[in-house]
Amino acid sequence: MKRKLLLLVFALGFFYTGAFVNAQVSSGVANTEPERIDISEITFAKSFNGQSLESIKKFNVGSHYSILKMKLSGRVNSGRIILTLTTPSDIKFKTIEIDATSDVIFDQELNLSKGKSDWIGDWQLQIITENADGSYRLYIYTR
Repeated sequence: MKRKLLLLVFALGFFYTGAFVNAQVSSGVANTEPERIDISEITFAKSFNGQSLESIKKFNVGSHYSILKMKLSGRVNSGRIILTLTTPSDIKFKTIEIDATSDVIFDQELNLSKGKSDWIGDWQLQIITENADGSYRLYIYTR
């Protein structure tokens, strides 16, 4: 009797284990990786010690991005730093002057799905310093 009971318990255990495994396999739930979000970051930063310079930098915003964030901080003891951002459609988006009268912190977030053609492509950053003793940091983030 003990032998039959043991065999029955073993058979039921095997049956339930098999049913559980089959239910897992046949559930139709695919094991996939989470969707990858493409993120891009670039930082332009420099300290100056009385220099007067002019430079143009470019960065690209691809059509697959939906958000563009810009964060600028800067401080000048004397002279000035002028930063101008120009859109791919050649529109001056923002000009910010950093001088000795105030430190600058600027944040901007753009939803690229609205007016996409204005935002997608090569942006231009113009940097002008006039006897600047100070620094700036411009952080650009897209996703």
